[in-house]
Amino acid sequence: PGAVAAFNGKLLAGVGRMLRLYDIGRRKLLRKCENRHIPNLIADIKTVRQRIYVSDVQESVVCVKFKKRENQLIIFADDTNPRWITNSCILDY
Repeated sequence: PGAVAAFNGKLLAGVGRMLRLYDIGRRKLLRKCENRHIPNLIADIKTVRQRIYVSDVQESVVCVKFKKRENQLIIFADDTNPRWITNSCILDY
């Protein structure tokens, strides 16, 4: 994984261009859901409450929300200006 973060007692991992949500099983991590629509390699993941901010290396930041009922990671906003990002910091909700 290129980036990992804690989210509601689960693990978010950026594996290449995929954002995956894992839960802890008895013997190993269980993949709960994933989103394959991130434009490039995931460089950083930050979480604030129910929002997930995913930074990729070429296209800037994508905002993702986890829909618990549908068990899906949904992209609801992205940056229009491409920026090369190595790390990020969330300043405001």
